[in-house]
Amino acid sequence: MKMQDKIMDGIKNSLKSGDKVRAGVLRMVLADLKYARVAGDSQKDLSDEEELGVVGKYLKKLEKALPDYEGTPKKDEILAEMAIVQEFLPKKASAAEIEAKVDEVIKATAEKNFGKIMRAVVDSLGASADGKLISEIVKKKLG
Repeated sequence: MKMQDKIMDGIKNSLKSGDKVRAGVLRMVLADLKYARVAGDSQKDLSDEEELGVVGKYLKKLEKALPDYEGTPKKDEILAEMAIVQEFLPKKASAAEIEAKVDEVIKATAEKNFGKIMRAVVDSLGASADGKLISEIVKKKLG
């Protein structure tokens, strides 16, 4: 089932249960997906990876907004929205899993080039890992 279909089902279920906040968040994500589909010269169907990327970007927007609302009730709302969006994303790799993958890539690579190691780790872990965390671990291992 495509991500867009899952989100539409989530909207229907949340409206039936009366959860207007959840429905609103999912509508925003759906709007981003639809916008991404029609962006550019022609309308096209998004691949699963592209859909995950769009939902991930929406989550990053929420994460960036979080510090602006520190100490306000809006922060709790943003955290709740983030929890809803994370339900539709794959589980993130833990720091230990990322560190193990970085060690594996460093052993397999003769060069100690930051960029090449980053690219290899990101390619192998895909969307399940946070790029910032990968970067920090690679810097720690190389530095």
